[in-house]
Amino acid sequence: MTAPTRKLLGLVARLAIAVVLVGYLFHRMNLEHFHTALAATLHRWPWLLAALALTGAVLMLAAWRWLLILRGLEIRSGWWRVLAVSFVGDFFNTFVLGATGGDFVKGCYIVRETPQHRTRAVTSILIDRVVGMLALCLMVAVMILGQWRLLMSHSETRLVSRVALGVTAGVLLAGALAFGVHLWQLCPFLNRWESRPRIGRLIGILHRAYDACHLFRSRPLLLAGTLALSVGLQACAVVATVCVGRALELRIPFVEYFTFCPLVGLISSLPITPGGLGLREGSAVHLLAAIGITADRAFLVAFLPYVCLLIWGLVGGVVFLGYSTRAPCPATGPDPSGAPPAPRGPAPPDAGPAHP
Repeated sequence: MTAPTRKLLGLVARLAIAVVLVGYLFHRMNLEHFHTALAATLHRWPWLLAALALTGAVLMLAAWRWLLILRGLEIRSGWWRVLAVSFVGDFFNTFVLGATGGDFVKGCYIVRETPQHRTRAVTSILIDRVVGMLALCLMVAVMILGQWRLLMSHSETRLVSRVALGVTAGVLLAGALAFGVHLWQLCPFLNRWESRPRIGRLIGILHRAYDACHLFRSRPLLLAGTLALSVGLQACAVVATVCVGRALELRIPFVEYFTFCPLVGLISSLPITPGGLGLREGSAVHLLAAIGITADRAFLVAFLPYVCLLIWGLVGGVVFLGYSTRAPCPATGPDPSGAPPAPRGPAPPDAGPAHP
């Protein structure tokens, strides 16, 4: 079986899981109540508009975080350029199904514009993901420990909370390996593996990426700053969900939004369905049942923020249609990988229908 066939079958399987999950949720809920709750939100549209604005702020904060990471890796890039590429990546994450999604597109653009730093440029996307996941897991751990009695007193939340703590421990360990120690110094045999014919190329790429992480680690204030920005980003996303809850007339204490929303976000980040569809809504229905929220409203409190992301994804599509690349960004020094410049990619979006 060829690699494209495997990818296609994997995508079909993930779509099938999403359809089954959403179908099961609709089967469980009262559809008449669902339609009534959805229609009622239109009368409280200012709350939905506020949620949309806060979702846009989340995306801009994420672009700012990536900009800080790029500069921490000694890659010069302007704010508007990074923001445009981030919105293009959001468009592909939202509307183009697949395992790579927007990160692959962002990598293509940033490598094209910084060919002399291609390893660092691609690694910046990995670091951005790792820092974001670290912040989310830290929020989850703090809220679980702070609301331990509430979460352990309900069967709906007990198992999920324990699994989330286990995932958090694994992510923190991965973060410690990425930023806390230099794995190639700790394990010298990895250097010997680079000379092997089959896995040597892969090990070499990982080594260069790890060197870029190590460069970022040498600036702890910048690492702490990006983590703090990520926590603020997650808090902004929670407040957007609070606005959706106000539109649904949910009387949930503010602290409980901060308890359940990060948990839902962690579950929906698992690569089981495209965009977390079905996982996000199913976990919200399951978890919010512990505090008496009906399935129809719990579904909407998770789904409507996703609709806000879809709207901003359309904005990213407009940016993609009008985006044009500029000359490569100026270098601050040679790429530590010693790799030759990346080959020219296909034509920029405004020169034809080809994707990056």
